[in-house]
Amino acid sequence: MLRMRRLNNSALDRLAVETVILAASDYSLLVVGRMPSAAEDVDDFFLGLPPGRSLEDKHPLGFFVGERLVGVADVVRGWNSPNKAIIGLLLFVPESRSAGNGRDACSMIEQYVREWHCVDTIRIAVVDCNTRALSFWHRNGFVETGERRSKEFPYTGDRVVLEKLLKPVGE
Repeated sequence: MLRMRRLNNSALDRLAVETVILAASDYSLLVVGRMPSAAEDVDDFFLGLPPGRSLEDKHPLGFFVGERLVGVADVVRGWNSPNKAIIGLLLFVPESRSAGNGRDACSMIEQYVREWHCVDTIRIAVVDCNTRALSFWHRNGFVETGERRSKEFPYTGDRVVLEKLLKPVGE
């Protein structure tokens, strides 16, 4: 059974996140065209922010099966509007993919974000060559906004922006 908890920038959580990022090197190769860099990618996971956001807005999340971290998500409140949150990353180790963990994680993230009463929409930008991810987000109710960010370093393709309007609790 998958469970979620907020991660902190401690040595123990950094090591666990590093393990996930390094195990999921196929993602880095596809999306940024390089092998993952333990120090750089872990720092970005815990400290990287979009313009105008602070670390108070950043929520690094971990997904566990038993005591093992099998996936991570980076969620930032208030981007690109006060009523929105953006998922900067949702990543699972290869052996935990295609088992419903992504769907469950997506639901957990939605529940988590609903507690921020000012947020009613979740966004994500997906590199267009990551067709598996685009399909995943569509299956989970995200729709393309029509925004497309042109290919720029370090990405290997254009980024397609998707959003999902969160239904109020009880609907």
